[in-house]
Amino acid sequence: MLRAALSKAAKERRSEIKLQPELLSRPAKPAERRLIRMLAEAEGFRAELARHLETSRLYQGLETEKIFAALVSAALSGGPLQASEIGSRLEDRERRLFFEILFEDAQSPSWEEAQSCLDTLARKQLERELAEVQRGIEANPSGQALKDLLTRKQDLMRRLAASA
Repeated sequence: MLRAALSKAAKERRSEIKLQPELLSRPAKPAERRLIRMLAEAEGFRAELARHLETSRLYQGLETEKIFAALVSAALSGGPLQASEIGSRLEDRERRLFFEILFEDAQSPSWEEAQSCLDTLARKQLERELAEVQRGIEANPSGQALKDLLTRKQDLMRRLAASA
């Protein structure tokens, strides 16, 4: 891709190259990618994984949220999961990512691996919450609002330490 972009820039006598942003980096973290793959393929524990994700909502706020929502919904419906049907519910960008993930090489899924990925998402969620609380503290609230934010921060830091 880079070679083609450089060649095109040279032919057009441009001093810069332009790559599509979605091609520069992988849009989903490894734990997200693996959980998506497990939801699509792990027939033995797909429903249990979907129930856990539905309850915990660990996928909310992630770039892959729409993919997770479609997969969780399909898995909880009890019917067979059809990748093409899931893909038809997604927008182009999410659909491309979904099928990219499905075509990656991967080992057989296990519940232990799923739990590890869920733990990773839970930790990331705590880190996002902590960053949000920190921004609230830096906004210099007064009185009870500051006290509540500091209490929340201590709780989140304690939970993060326990998850390590």
